[in-house]
Amino acid sequence: MKKLLVTTIISRIKEFENNKLDERTKEFLGLKGVRTDADVAKLLGLSPQSLSNHKAKSTIPHKAVTLYGLKNKLSINRLLEGLYE
Repeated sequence: MKKLLVTTIISRIKEFENNKLDERTKEFLGLKGVRTDADVAKLLGLSPQSLSNHKAKSTIPHKAVTLYGLKNKLSINRLLEGLYE
């Protein structure tokens, strides 16, 4: 169950970040979007290895996710449920 939560949070962060800008704006700015776990790690202020360790241990990097949520006005519940639109 915990592993599913970590994976879900990572997935929702990717979706949220990719929905922030429309495709034309991304192209104009030369952005490819958030596609990898390494991209998510960067957004959370973690190293890719640290995020990978959290996934392997099925732990949530609470501080990093909380700070990300505060910065983007999202709660962990909203990230889990995908209710950020």
